[in-house]
Amino acid sequence: MVVCRVCVECGQTTQQALYKEYSGGSIQLCRCEHCKCVLDKYVERELVILLLDLLLLRVEAYRHLIFNYGISASVLWKLMVVLVLCEGYTKLRLLGLESPDSILVQLHFHTLFIQSLLEYCVLLALVHCLCLCLPGALARRVSFMQEWRMVVIGSYGKCSVLAAMVWAGDFYLWFPYLLVLPAQLQAFRALLGAGVCTAAVAVSVQNALLLVSSSALAGWRNRLVHYILLSNFNVVHMDAAMIATAAS
Repeated sequence: MVVCRVCVECGQTTQQALYKEYSGGSIQLCRCEHCKCVLDKYVERELVILLLDLLLLRVEAYRHLIFNYGISASVLWKLMVVLVLCEGYTKLRLLGLESPDSILVQLHFHTLFIQSLLEYCVLLALVHCLCLCLPGALARRVSFMQEWRMVVIGSYGKCSVLAAMVWAGDFYLWFPYLLVLPAQLQAFRALLGAGVCTAAVAVSVQNALLLVSSSALAGWRNRLVHYILLSNFNVVHMDAAMIATAAS
């Protein structure tokens, strides 16, 4: 059975409501039947507290966002576009290309955007396969939307590349890679209800396969850029030849 809600403290699945609502708009948080703690303390906490706990890698915040918060598909699409743009910009800076006025730089950025989008699709497929392959004793059954939330939330560190736009220096370009791995570990723990060792194995397998697919996509992107440049070069020479023939 697909998980609907979980206790953010112990990670156990529950069919209980997260809170009871009374007249006048007041609410009372329900307690978990397993650990006797409040099911979801983030229901009545500010968004800033939630974001801070997310940055501090508290697994409770990941459980809340993946299962209990209910992030819609439209919001996930918007967040994913932001992450893909940040990933494409990171790859562009690592290639040493920065000038926005260059047609070559714009071509590289557009193709890097497509490559990054395909990499996220591959990542989502890998997460889905890992959730299906892990035995029931190590992982619980989850929905596609919950897997999608896990991928987006586990990749929030990619946005740290914005620091490279504010403070000059390629040192900040490595921040996303330092933040994403521990975030993915906590996101896998929250999604699967598994221990640290199982989540670490899942993250290792996922990133190893993602590295292989990224190398293949990078090779495809380089061939595409070469083909576009070669086509434009031939078109320019053909136009020059036609102009010279007409002038003669």
